[in-house]
Amino acid sequence: MSEEKRTEKETQILRTGKKLFWKYGIKKVSIEEICKQAQVSKMTFYKYFQNKRDLVLAILDETVGSALKDYKDLIEKECPFTDKINEMLKMKLEGTNDISKEFMLDIYQNADLGLLPYIEEQSKSSLQLTIGFLKDAQKNGQIRQDIKIDFILYYFNQMISMTTDELLLEKYKTPQDLIMEAMEFFFYGIGAKQFNQ
Repeated sequence: MSEEKRTEKETQILRTGKKLFWKYGIKKVSIEEICKQAQVSKMTFYKYFQNKRDLVLAILDETVGSALKDYKDLIEKECPFTDKINEMLKMKLEGTNDISKEFMLDIYQNADLGLLPYIEEQSKSSLQLTIGFLKDAQKNGQIRQDIKIDFILYYFNQMISMTTDELLLEKYKTPQDLIMEAMEFFFYGIGAKQFNQ
């Protein structure tokens, strides 16, 4: 449901739930705590959501849906290939920036919540967009013809992992500086070479 069609109270529950889940994880946050911070009654909560899992799914739908739309828009945008890659890495970093380890563990390891199949399904959509984008770039000569798309996808994931390495991050002013270094290394290697845009 779009935000314009939501009531103020429903929007407040969603915002509060997201803030608390992102910070503490899903299991540690109670419906009572969400209601208290959102300043709504439990009756109001149940008017909009069947349970905590239902709220989490609504939050994920909104968050993931918005991210996928932004990602599609970026792929279709008229700009140099290297700019798109840089923006993709920033999007990925910003999308996971505020999410706690507890939230990720609840998604991936808490079978009772049953959220992993949802996340896997959404990841497939994003992966298909990325594969299509890279195949087009390969066809257009923006990336080498002989490189495997699977290797590029693996390397992108490694670059994202590097941005969460605290020891490595200490060497840079901002995570974005590290992303740029990783991206330039990906395109240049260690040789002195001009970017091909």
